Amino acid sequence: MDETMFNQDAILEEFEKTLKRAAATAADGLKANSRGKLMGLLMKLVCGAESPKGRGDNLATIDGAPTRFHAADGTGFTLNEKVEPTVLVFLSYKGKPTADKPLLGKIYGLRLADCLQVGKKVKGNGTERVSVSLARVKRVPLGVAVFPARWTEAESVQHRMELEDGIEKLTAEELATMMSARTRENIRTFVVAGREERRRQQIWSPHRRSQRWRKPPSRSAAVNWTKRRERRRLNPRQRRGSSIASRCVTAPVSTYHKTRGETLWDLTLMLGRT
Repeated sequence: MDETMFNQDAILEEFEKTLKRAAATAADGLKANSRGKLMGLLMKLVCGAESPKGRGDNLATIDGAPTRFHAADGTGFTLNEKVEPTVLVFLSYKGKPTADKPLLGKIYGLRLADCLQVGKKVKGNGTERVSVSLARVKRVPLGVAVFPARWTEAESVQHRMELEDGIEKLTAEELATMMSARTRENIRTFVVAGREERRRQQIWSPHRRSQRWRKPPSRSAAVNWTKRRERRRLNPRQRRGSSIASRCVTAPVSTYHKTRGETLWDLTLMLGRT
């Protein structure tokens, strides 16, 4: 290879810049993912919600009603429709928080049906997700929250786990400084109302009403019906209405006694007079 044809140092230097940009992008993605988990944990603790799947999952229950806390930098986020509850709580923020400037989040209540109606399906991490824009979906404003940067920014997975331990040790007074009582009540009311609405839809849906008192036949019942139908086909006298058929004019002549040598015509006239 003629080395004069290529500037190897320039090629390697340009490729090194590409690798550094990729590493920075991956680091930013890891920080954003950690920030979302930490903010979800903070939201659950501030609202007094329970964590049915542990602190690492943003799924929560408030007064027994399920919801999921989503957080994103901007007005868009993605969701997995297969595991999402019927109502969602989305926190939108802008930029990275600092020690002097805490993270200010705007909180909105969303319904899964509305998100699926306007969302677009995308591929992410091998699973199909739905991308939702807050500007397009029907939303309910619930309030705002302020989170200090010391509880939302993690440099690694181990650092995030240490922050989660610290967040769980926060007192009620410290959590109250992050969100007003009015916002907490709005979130609770929205989530509980979503559960009640879903329950009414299940009770009064036409399909549910039509299927409530109707049970599908068991396999044994279907087999017995098949056997009865076959017996009736082989023995016509076991068909429905066989007792009426035995008294009609088409009944066999052998069922009448021939004491005087009656002909078929005589028997027909006698049957007509009766």
